[in-house]
Amino acid sequence: MYIDNLSFDRLIPNYDRKETLFYCDPPYRMLLDKPCGKQYYQHTFTEDDHTRLRNTLKGISGRFILSYDDHPTIRKLYSRFRVVETAPVLYSMNNRQNSKARRVGELIITNF
Repeated sequence: MYIDNLSFDRLIPNYDRKETLFYCDPPYRMLLDKPCGKQYYQHTFTEDDHTRLRNTLKGISGRFILSYDDHPTIRKLYSRFRVVETAPVLYSMNNRQNSKARRVGELIITNF
């Protein structure tokens, strides 16, 4: 097992083998829709980055598991893959005092 911290476009081609399983947890797409979205992550994704990740994953020899927010753009990007909705999960990150925690469904996307 290897855990690395490279950008996906360097990491995936470097480690891609038939027996490789990639777990990807990119910045969520919904944050592009919000003015304050960029402050949630150290590195954010552009629309092009989301598409480049999909294009990289569709050409691999190995397998991948991808967790994403349930956003129409993501559903469209990954429509040719196996997409499973999770039960709503409690979002507690960045909750402020006296603010209501949100429960939101997510997507688990795989190529197997």
